[in-house]
Amino acid sequence: MIPPWVFCDPHGSDPYPPRQMRVAVLDLGSNSFRMQLSEVGPDGAIADIHQERRLLHLGGVVGQHGHLPEDSVHLAVTTARELVDLAERVGCDRLYAVATSALREATNGPEVIDLISRSIGTQVRVVDGLEEARLSFLGAQASIRLEDAPVTVLDLGGGSLEVATGLGSSLDASTSHPLGVSRMHASIGAEEVLDPASRARVRASVAAELDGLAPAAGQVVAVGGAVRALARVAAKRAGAWLPDSTNHVRLGRTALEDALEELAPIPAEARVEEFGVGEGRSADLPVAAAILIDTMTVLGIEALVVSDWVLRMGVLIDALDLPLPRGEEVWQRSADALRRRFLADDPHPDHVADHVLELWAPLRHLHGLDDQR
Repeated sequence: MIPPWVFCDPHGSDPYPPRQMRVAVLDLGSNSFRMQLSEVGPDGAIADIHQERRLLHLGGVVGQHGHLPEDSVHLAVTTARELVDLAERVGCDRLYAVATSALREATNGPEVIDLISRSIGTQVRVVDGLEEARLSFLGAQASIRLEDAPVTVLDLGGGSLEVATGLGSSLDASTSHPLGVSRMHASIGAEEVLDPASRARVRASVAAELDGLAPAAGQVVAVGGAVRALARVAAKRAGAWLPDSTNHVRLGRTALEDALEELAPIPAEARVEEFGVGEGRSADLPVAAAILIDTMTVLGIEALVVSDWVLRMGVLIDALDLPLPRGEEVWQRSADALRRRFLADDPHPDHVADHVLELWAPLRHLHGLDDQR
């Protein structure tokens, strides 16, 4: 069943109709507002069409004032409307809108949610921390090739940090902690440069908040814009090239510590010039690195895998009751989605695939594979 917070459902109550459709998810986050536009095929496969992001840093504002001042409210409403206008211009069959930490914790959050809902023409759903963890867990499950083994998902946002653990696709436990990047940056009173005293305050906050949490089990997946930005900084320091996507990139704690050592003492402008950090993230990035490092230390994590598909993809999967791909199916669906997007009517890929199989078939048994592999 489609949850009651669906906007625009011209196809009836079927989870996903027997045709390709476009679905937009509006994520009103604590650090940024994002709109993700995806195409969903009749088999439930998802192709990411377009994403838009606007950095608002509302988590820091709420952390400082406890509420959203009038100028921040105006910015939030106009930004949400702008992103929905974009989705409507390019065409979407359904729109889902969710809000997280900053808007659920601001003392005037309900009023702001009401203003945004009326502006965009649909009711924004406010998700609590545990639901946010569950949705992020779903998004990570759909993007990372995982076996049926324990997995821990860390979602580092602007207002909070969610920790979710499960076995395979089943979520066993989740927690939410007020350790978001924008919130932490505001609470420790740090400037652009992260000095030793501010660094110590981050460490103490993370240790106190995560005290008693069980060590991470199995493979660890991390999601969030700051995590992806840190993965790019670590890659640049190592002289490695990354494509637009950071999905499946491995990020070690030692590499993060080395990156923080270089990021912390330099101003935000220098981070942009030396590491290619986006201007909107440059001021907060050392704090993000410190939170992630300290979380990994407390939970006994030496390395993690970065996932590009986060809360927004979890919302989409949950709302449409889409099947979660498993194992190699994750890679296969990614390849199929890429082909549908750029080579939908081109017969050449099938022709090449047939020739590859003809060449590979006689060698299959040399590699210990049966006729089905």
